[in-house]
Amino acid sequence: MTFDLPLVIGGLIVGIVVGLTGMGGGALMTPMLVFFFRTAPLTAISSDLVASFVMKPAGALVHLRRGTVNTDLVKFLCLGSVPAAFSGAWLISLLPRGETLDTALKTLLGLALLAATAGLVVRSFMQMWNARLPLGEGPARPSRPVVQVRPLPTIALGAVAGFMVGLTSVGSGSIVIVALLLMYPGLKASALVGTDLAQAIPLVGAAALSHLLLGEVSLTLTASLLVGAVPGAWLGAQISSRAPGGIIRRVLVFLLLASGLRLLGVATEVALLAAGAVLILGSVAWVTIRKRVKASAARAREEARVATATETDGPPQRGAGVFLTGLSGAGKSTIAAALADALRSDGRADVSIIDGDVLRAQLTTDLGFDRASRERNVEQAATLAAERAAAGGLAITALIAPFASARRRARELIEPVAPFLLVFVHAPLEVAEGRDPKGLYKRARAGEIPDFTGIDSPYEAPEDADVTIDTTRTSVPEAVALIRAALARRLATQGEPTR
Repeated sequence: MTFDLPLVIGGLIVGIVVGLTGMGGGALMTPMLVFFFRTAPLTAISSDLVASFVMKPAGALVHLRRGTVNTDLVKFLCLGSVPAAFSGAWLISLLPRGETLDTALKTLLGLALLAATAGLVVRSFMQMWNARLPLGEGPARPSRPVVQVRPLPTIALGAVAGFMVGLTSVGSGSIVIVALLLMYPGLKASALVGTDLAQAIPLVGAAALSHLLLGEVSLTLTASLLVGAVPGAWLGAQISSRAPGGIIRRVLVFLLLASGLRLLGVATEVALLAAGAVLILGSVAWVTIRKRVKASAARAREEARVATATETDGPPQRGAGVFLTGLSGAGKSTIAAALADALRSDGRADVSIIDGDVLRAQLTTDLGFDRASRERNVEQAATLAAERAAAGGLAITALIAPFASARRRARELIEPVAPFLLVFVHAPLEVAEGRDPKGLYKRARAGEIPDFTGIDSPYEAPEDADVTIDTTRTSVPEAVALIRAALARRLATQGEPTR
């Protein structure tokens, strides 16, 4: 068998991009075959799918070895994607061959590429803003966040992606990875790429088998692509599993948008102008958001420095009460523990944590979860915190405390004896439920936990919070810095309480 060198080079380039970004090969390889190698659309789709099935494992194995694949997500995605991929290929097989089919496939490809372009843009901006990273992405963190898998939405996502892949060869990476980012914001960047590459193996395998049976696969064309694509995917994955790239996505946006418009029949000049305008406007928006991200990080560092300086050079240490409130899974206990560690590292040995779960397990075992019991639980926690703060200690309380009246009572108990800081640890319900490290939301949805806050009992967001922490946008160190800065100001400005 002879190999076509231009096809080998094209396959190498596509493979590197797939391994580097998790971008589906179909979004690049199929348009490349149609435009540059004048391949019939159905042959391009069929051959691309077979090549992708061989290429994907090269990148996925790297991520499996490094532990950056969420196997539970892969399982539920495949439950939806595999049968749907067969359906997409079967639908194409029913259409008569000829110019009409070529035109229809080009239109579908164009729409799929536009969706992929939008997905790339959304993904890049969300990762930069949520992670507070200047370039949108960075080295994979060693921690592995708990991700609570939602089976039905994940299966539905797999079905949509599978049908698109079977029909157009586009979607396994460009669409799935963006949807995963929106559905599971707790997944780190390398886990997004690794999970997407792993789930694409059975998905693309099902679509490739369908096209081998029903489509128009060119084995010669496929072999040439694979010679370059397999080592390219391995090389790209080696890079992405350590530090996923971001700059290359700007070029991809330009190429995909221009290719999508051309497949939809837009003149070449217009397509290039439109893609260029989007690239320029997107870059301006990118720079604007990046400046805000950098300013936010610099502000957090400065407030941490001021807080440390105030504690070191300012007035003698005094008692205080820091009261953290928010939904279950918002991050209260994590922030409370980090705050306590930071304060102890600075020499405060009188820091204590009053955690809601510990309190109920040890002191308030007789209380239920109706409104009266919840308010009583908050009052007892605040009373304990007030005693510690009055004695000169720093009491950090972490409770859901869903009702404004109970939080007002906590302020009334603590503020007369020591400075009081109400911290609202905010996370949207869907985010908190997606984390669900203790499985409480799942049990509440099943009816096992009545009166669960956020499900069948309300949470009254505080309007009088001294500090608000959005844990979908603020890291734990940033949250600690913000609280410490506010606490330092409160300790420095609030007069000694009258006892």
